[in-house]
Amino acid sequence: MPVLLIHFSDIHLKTDKDPILSRVSQIKNALKDKISDINDIWVLISGDVAYSGKKMEYDLASKFLSEIEREIKSIRECANINYIVVPGNHDCSFEPEFHGDTREQIIRDIIEDQQLLQKTGMLFDCLTPMQNYFDWCSSILSSGMKSTNERFVFQRIFSFPDNTKIKFIGYNTAWMSLPDKGHGDILFPTHLITETTADESADLVFALLHHPYHWIRSDVSKAFCETIESTSNIIITGHEHSSSYQATTYLDEETRQYILGGELQKENENEDSTFNTILIDVPNRSMKYTKYVWRDTLYIPNEYDWFDIPRSKSLKQDKFIITQAYLDFFEAPGVPLSHPRKPDLTIDDIYVFPELEELSDKPEGNFIPSSSTLDYLMTNKRVILFGPENSGKTSLLKVMFREYRKNGIVPIWIDGEKIKTGNPTRLKQIFSAAFESIYGNQYLQDF
Repeated sequence: MPVLLIHFSDIHLKTDKDPILSRVSQIKNALKDKISDINDIWVLISGDVAYSGKKMEYDLASKFLSEIEREIKSIRECANINYIVVPGNHDCSFEPEFHGDTREQIIRDIIEDQQLLQKTGMLFDCLTPMQNYFDWCSSILSSGMKSTNERFVFQRIFSFPDNTKIKFIGYNTAWMSLPDKGHGDILFPTHLITETTADESADLVFALLHHPYHWIRSDVSKAFCETIESTSNIIITGHEHSSSYQATTYLDEETRQYILGGELQKENENEDSTFNTILIDVPNRSMKYTKYVWRDTLYIPNEYDWFDIPRSKSLKQDKFIITQAYLDFFEAPGVPLSHPRKPDLTIDDIYVFPELEELSDKPEGNFIPSSSTLDYLMTNKRVILFGPENSGKTSLLKVMFREYRKNGIVPIWIDGEKIKTGNPTRLKQIFSAAFESIYGNQYLQDF
């Protein structure tokens, strides 16, 4: 059961003279072999539909996509076509009616005090430059906009007759765009991810966002990235103006797939115009990536071989998302440190696993080298750590908390001083309070 994703990015529609508007038939010709036997097609747009967020530009977008759909139907009449779209910074209109000193001050206040990310009213005040985008998006996005929170993050789940499912999660990383906004200034209200994305698993999960990770502010990017990667198999972005595919396997043995969308339309019509397709075999968890580049009068494909989409252990925990306060706690090194090249050091930057000694009746004991500490703690279900003050017990537990998370376990963190009784009712209250402080209360019963 193959399905096809057509990935456009950075369309930058401006006027009815835009060259991309006259290339619909060439796009169809490039896709002809891909769609001739496909029933389910998704058109993904990873931001910058418009050039400056004007209504007229979205009218052009509707016309462009309508023509694309008509051409697809001319090849495969029975094709079911859906749209998944996220905004980019060019989808903001900075005209005075949408953007002014008040909005700019709110954004600067949020940058100075990230606790303000919890104030939903302030966040929505920042979305006014995207009003034309949202008006257009509500008509083009599958099922429209279901809630106001979906202006920051939304999900769409599609089921097939064989009971397989695919899920798309869209993130609005352009919500705090400013006319002069630079690299690495973006924040994101991660608590809205938990509130908006439903507890429903899928065989494949795609994340769609405009800005690649390095555009996110450095002191929050790791938490944001981990949130996305713990809920998605494949991450699709734009903004960089060049198309590429990359699969990266990390130390936790998880493989993440990244697809970057290039510009479908550049300001200079003689420069490369690119888009991607991703052919997915959902039951067999494999995909084929193809990059198309404009050359003279047609789009030339650069097709990759089929490759597997590894199953992710971390997707088991997608509904249990850690609050920002606890993310900061688990990343903090525990001691004041600084580095000239990285002002915000985390525990991962400096941590080395300690050697342990397993206490037993044997006089010589059993020493566990640092290289085996992680495996020992992961394979033994009941472990009590002893050690003098400042010996590193807390740091080890913070690291292990995150290791358990990576392996699909939902751990909780409890201060031992709060356990003063063995009463089952009181213990349940302590465990519940600990869970809610870390993950919120939405999925307490599931836990």
